[in-house]
Amino acid sequence: GEGRGTGGTAGRAGNVLARYLELGVEVRGLTVGDLGAGTGAAGIACAAMGADVTLTDAKNVLPLAFRSARKNGFDCDVVELYWADPFALVADVVLASEACCRSFTLSNRSFVYWLL
Repeated sequence: GEGRGTGGTAGRAGNVLARYLELGVEVRGLTVGDLGAGTGAAGIACAAMGADVTLTDAKNVLPLAFRSARKNGFDCDVVELYWADPFALVADVVLASEACCRSFTLSNRSFVYWLL
């Protein structure tokens, strides 16, 4: 169900990333994609600094990210992202914290994506 398991609670790494970004990373006017956004803490921090933010996660977590963005006063795009498609998200900055690591095969090529 929504809000349970991975992505269902604010992780420490997402909050730490949000605080780091607030300390002086300039994202105003940039497009930012937050992979595995969960509650959206890092992406919402970027929205607060003037970025155009897309929060992405698994389908069951999207309502949580959507409500979190709206509750904080931001109109972030909130979308499910199929990570095996390397062109699914186009952004100036891509964020990830406490996201999953997995390997997959696409068009006879093996990929490993790793995210902090």
